[in-house]
Amino acid sequence: MYGKRYFKEKFGVDVKVGWLPDVFGFCWTLPQILKRCGIDFFVTHKLKWQVERMKPPIPFPYHIFWWEAPDGSRVLVYHTVGGYGERVDRDRMLRQLEELKRKHGMNVLLVLFGRGDHGGGPSEDMIKRALRLMKDPEYPEIKFVRAQDYFERLLELSHQKRFPVVRDELYVKTHRGTYTTEAFVKKNNRLCEVLLISSEVLSSIAMRYGLEYPRRELYESWIKLLFNQVHDNLDGTSVAEVYEAAAKDYAEIKETAEKAIQKALKRISKRIDTTGDGTSLIIFPVTLFCSFATSLRAPSPILAKAKINFFFEENLRQSP
Repeated sequence: MYGKRYFKEKFGVDVKVGWLPDVFGFCWTLPQILKRCGIDFFVTHKLKWQVERMKPPIPFPYHIFWWEAPDGSRVLVYHTVGGYGERVDRDRMLRQLEELKRKHGMNVLLVLFGRGDHGGGPSEDMIKRALRLMKDPEYPEIKFVRAQDYFERLLELSHQKRFPVVRDELYVKTHRGTYTTEAFVKKNNRLCEVLLISSEVLSSIAMRYGLEYPRRELYESWIKLLFNQVHDNLDGTSVAEVYEAAAKDYAEIKETAEKAIQKALKRISKRIDTTGDGTSLIIFPVTLFCSFATSLRAPSPILAKAKINFFFEENLRQSP
């Protein structure tokens, strides 16, 4: 949602394509998340790596398919035939088109060209090669298009062809270590997510009682957390300096979230009517703050004991 907001504010574009070519696998629930964010299409690339590196190879079978989450949410996926840094090579693109025809009976290919993730987009020589091929009457038709244009064309074709449906995670088998490497990153990432969500929920409630919502502080904390979710950070494949910087960011995020939670709880507690006999005890949902004690650097979760005399409905029926 933060990414969609950025493109809307800066470019006036409502993004409909989830663009994650270089990520090492995806959980089965991602289509549900994408659809809830207003994203209908998805591009990825590395599912094919297991073909090249596994012995024997375990190929991912599709380049175009519907990906369906457990709740039934669907996105249309393009798993690139080539890479995400193609060079507009005449023969290579023809081979990719033939591969798409063989697997899906499709004669419409999307080529992601440019210099990839090492700086720079399409180069001048790539553009010139594409323009020359456009004028070649013996070469298939070439157009410069947006990814969304390609997906809209696929939607049209889906009325004529039945695309396969995948109801599973998209798992890159050659990158198993990314689930465990630099475990402190995984732990702190999730901890900060829980704290920030808790901060938002409680601060929103506390606003009803006059608390100023910490909009700027929470926004800046989310930006820090999202920055550290870039795949080469979160999966544990970056250099040591990256994780030293991440540890500092996580500490700042936790400090901000803890302050926001404490302020909100204090304001909410003050507005709860605790008049009456006996000692009052205010209890907040433990599931919302399951990580709070840990985030406060307590050696172990802090438990509070209280003796409470409950007045059940049965007592009401028996009372005069």
